Amino acid sequence: MDIKYAEKMKKSPGGLIKIHGLRNGLGWIGKNHLFFDWTMGCIALTNEDVEELYNCIKIGTPIEIKP
Repeated sequence: MDIKYAEKMKKSPGGLIKIHGLRNGLGWIGKNHLFFDWTMGCIALTNEDVEELYNCIKIGTPIEIKP
């Protein structure tokens, strides 16, 4: 579906979409990072949220990102 939509829009469908925490040294920003679109399509979480996700979800679990 993403590939067909990207072709229609004459854009790249992208790739390497990841779930990640904040950059090293920027953890103090906390949830304020939500006010800016800085991830180029990734899902950014606070470092604490990454820890919680890691402890709750098995590695390799499929993730579906919907608009």
